[in-house]
Amino acid sequence: MRLELRLTVLVAASFGLPFFAPSARAELLGCGNEALVRIDELTGHGTPIREVIGLYPSHMAMSPSGTIYFVGRRWYAEWAYVGAIDPVTWAISYPGPDVSGSIIIASDVRAVAFSPDGTFFAIDDNDRLHTIDPQTGVATLVGRTGVKGATALAFSPDGTLYAWDTGSPDPWVLDGAGLVTIDPISGLATDVNPEVGEETQGGILALGFAPEGTLYGGRSKLFTVDTATGELTLVGPLVIPPDEYFGTRSLVWIPEPSTLASLATLAAALLLAHLWRKRKR
Repeated sequence: MRLELRLTVLVAASFGLPFFAPSARAELLGCGNEALVRIDELTGHGTPIREVIGLYPSHMAMSPSGTIYFVGRRWYAEWAYVGAIDPVTWAISYPGPDVSGSIIIASDVRAVAFSPDGTFFAIDDNDRLHTIDPQTGVATLVGRTGVKGATALAFSPDGTLYAWDTGSPDPWVLDGAGLVTIDPISGLATDVNPEVGEETQGGILALGFAPEGTLYGGRSKLFTVDTATGELTLVGPLVIPPDEYFGTRSLVWIPEPSTLASLATLAAALLLAHLWRKRKR
């Protein structure tokens, strides 16, 4: 056992990876009109990761297995499909299965989110909640939310589904409820705080929970959102290069890539130690 531990530490050191240090922090991912963007949650500034022109992965969510799924549309067409993104290599699998059933075209989709049990939810342009099978693309209607501008889905660590109600389609009429919870069984929305409504010009279009439970929201500005009161605290302008006008429609928290690489290398080190031990026998 001592030999195995020594070999593990030796291999880890050779890769320069601190296996016995605390895990690296997660990172916030957004998507502009042209690129996937890594967002600094302290400033709102974005750094492009890879180009996505023509792929339209604007509505993204990370599954419990670690794959990022999105609902996109085909080039020069409105037919929706389910695609996937590898958060380590940033390879994008597209087009995946066509979305069918209760959702047909990509412009109908406003936001998506994965529940802790792996159910893929989507909300459409008619304020209805659906589930989507990411393997087949088949969408099933859950129910109407009862609000008129529901967008920006996110599940909290305890499994509560949140959304943001922007209200009227008119961007100058800020009459939405703001932060709401949605019953994933019925689809019905409940206002978190009736005294606090839509407060941001143009609306919040993306919500995302950090691993420790902080809720972030934004479009052209990044906020933290108080889940008890629905109140917003400005972090800063949400700068999504290269086309900074459109902001982001998704906020997805991803593991630090080096953490995933560390785990893979640790597994390799343990295997090497095991083989060495067998050889010594």
